[in-house]
Amino acid sequence: MDGRTALDTKKIDNNIKKLRMYPWFNELYDHKEHHRSFFANIKVRKYLESSLRVSRLLNNEREQKRFIRMLEEVAQVRNK
Repeated sequence: MDGRTALDTKKIDNNIKKLRMYPWFNELYDHKEHHRSFFANIKVRKYLESSLRVSRLLNNEREQKRFIRMLEEVAQVRNK
């Protein structure tokens, strides 16, 4: 580990901007239940901080499904 605890907000924002070019991501991003997770959920933000994971997300349908499942799980926990 590199000892840092803060997430790189600029990197996350850039990765979200990159993902926003894809309709499937925009549907998730604009969805009322998931939108908040992109800003407030540490698990989602940590995922989006990684350029490698975001690259996989863009190129791999299975990874997209896994990401969607994660968003749905986060929404379920929040709605309990």
